Amino acid sequence: LRDEKENMHDARFSPDNKRIVTVTGYGQPKIWDIYTGQLLFTLLGHTGYIYSAEYSPDGKYLVTCSGDSTAKIWEAATGRLFRNLKGHLGAVESADFSSDGKMIVTASMDGTVRVWNCLTGKLITRFNAILGREVCGWFSPDNKRILTPSSDNAARIWDALTGKLLLKLEGSAGIGIVQFSPDGKKVVGSCGNSRALVWDA
Repeated sequence: LRDEKENMHDARFSPDNKRIVTVTGYGQPKIWDIYTGQLLFTLLGHTGYIYSAEYSPDGKYLVTCSGDSTAKIWEAATGRLFRNLKGHLGAVESADFSSDGKMIVTASMDGTVRVWNCLTGKLITRFNAILGREVCGWFSPDNKRILTPSSDNAARIWDALTGKLLLKLEGSAGIGIVQFSPDGKKVVGSCGNSRALVWDA
C-alpha cells in the first residue's frame, strides 16, 4: 500500500481483516483492499491534520479525528460521511469506540473529553479533564467508565454517561499512555521517569 503524496503515520485493520485504513497527517484517510492493494475510498471532509482512524468493533463504521476540531464517523462499506461530531474548540487528538460500538469518546486540546452516541451523533456528556502530554480517553471494558492521563502526574477515571469524576490515580512525573486491564479491575500507565505504574481501578 503506497500513498504517493504523504508519509503514513497510522494504519488499522478492519475487524474482518479484509481492509486497512491509513492516515497520512494532512492528507485524507484512505481505505485499501488488503489482498489486491487497491485503493477503495478516500475519506474527504477534514480540513486539518488527521491524528488517527479507527474501525468500530463490528466494522460498520470508522471514526477519524483532526486538528480541525472535529471527529467524523464514516460508513466503512461506502466511505460516505455518516456523522460529523462538532463541539470541541481545539484539535481532537483521539477518538475511541466503546466495545459495543454504541459510543465514541473524543479528547481535545481544548481540555475537554466528550462522549457521543455513535448512531445519532448526539453528545451524551462532556467534562473538563486535566489532559497531559497524551491527549486521549479510553473506555473501560464494560463501557461504564473513561480513563484519561493528566498533566498533574495522575490519571483519572470518569463516569462515561455523566462525566462525574470517580477516581484519581496518583502517579509520578509525565504520565503518558494509560490502559484498563481486560477485566477492568486494574490500570497501567507509562511514566516519563522510565517507570510503569499499576493501580486498582
